[in-house]
Amino acid sequence: MLGINLSLSLGSLLTLTLGKPFYDLSLVALSIVIAIFTAYMAFLMEHYAEPMINQKVRYVLLGLSGLVMGVGIWAMHFIGMLGFHLPFGILYSPWITAFSVIPGVAASVFTMTVIIPRQSNTQRFWIGGTVLGLGIGTMHYSGIAAMQFTGKIDYALGLVVSQVVIDG
Repeated sequence: MLGINLSLSLGSLLTLTLGKPFYDLSLVALSIVIAIFTAYMAFLMEHYAEPMINQKVRYVLLGLSGLVMGVGIWAMHFIGMLGFHLPFGILYSPWITAFSVIPGVAASVFTMTVIIPRQSNTQRFWIGGTVLGLGIGTMHYSGIAAMQFTGKIDYALGLVVSQVVIDG
């Protein structure tokens, strides 16, 4: 772990953290492993979907591969957020956290079914990449909205817009 930290955990309802912000490197490493594993699994499923003659089976496999990718993207980000410890306690709203998985999954499913079909072209790659980037950005800010702590988050609108544009 990086930095100096003193944590007192009172069950799942309250964590009091004193000291400097730091990353828990074991959670960061887990986040990276999850990203690699889920990307591998998503593209492996896509590989099996590609030669399928039955279009229904093909699109089910592509949809499942998008689901795996979307959940993997979400899990990687959320575990990364859990691995970053701030000098105050943070809780996460369960409902908003659960909702935050939807944009990443929806964007991943859309992207896998748009860019993988046999008639893919550059335009489809741009559309799929843009939708995936926007979905990940939406997932990211939904995850931030799920954070609950004493204080507030101020967004610099120009930076947020530029980040979403770059993502998309």
